[in-house]
Amino acid sequence: MKKKTIRYSAFLIAAVLAIGSFSVWAMNTQATAEAGVDIGEAPAGLNVDSENPGNIIDTGILGRPGSLEEINLFTIQQPHENTYDGEYEVTVYVANAGELQSEFRYLTIDLVAENADGDTGDVGYATLENGMVTFSIDHSDVQELSEDGDEDMIISVDGGSYQFFGDNDNEPDVEFLVDISEGATGDLVDFTE
Repeated sequence: MKKKTIRYSAFLIAAVLAIGSFSVWAMNTQATAEAGVDIGEAPAGLNVDSENPGNIIDTGILGRPGSLEEINLFTIQQPHENTYDGEYEVTVYVANAGELQSEFRYLTIDLVAENADGDTGDVGYATLENGMVTFSIDHSDVQELSEDGDEDMIISVDGGSYQFFGDNDNEPDVEFLVDISEGATGDLVDFTE
């Protein structure tokens, strides 16, 4: 009986030490990733600004799936004096998708646009495989509707998921780039209230 008690005690101590070591390892392997944004091409007369979104990913414990933070990426304005009355084609790129493939098993980014009236429309998913989302918008969705000029279209990350297996000491930043051109080839974004 005494031998069994010693064995159980030894096993219990070993289990407590192992769990404690894992907890310390888990706390030390958590990191966050910043999102960088940049503006590529945009037609003359269209104002495009990038937001400073901050953290988009909390890599947490290696190998565990996670969810993306909701953040604003870009704001777009078409001032009153701009007379263009057509459609725009917008492409949002994950500019460093190739680099991120070595850090993530998968990364899916849900992008949305909010028009100048405050209505939101889904624009698609960017992944490491496709690296971009292209969508079309009408000039009226971008155009400033108020005299004080505070009406913008906002392109945002509305969530998503990932599984990180890279090096937490080398935090991966997700970099976004937007290109906008006059004329649209796809279906217009369906904005709903």
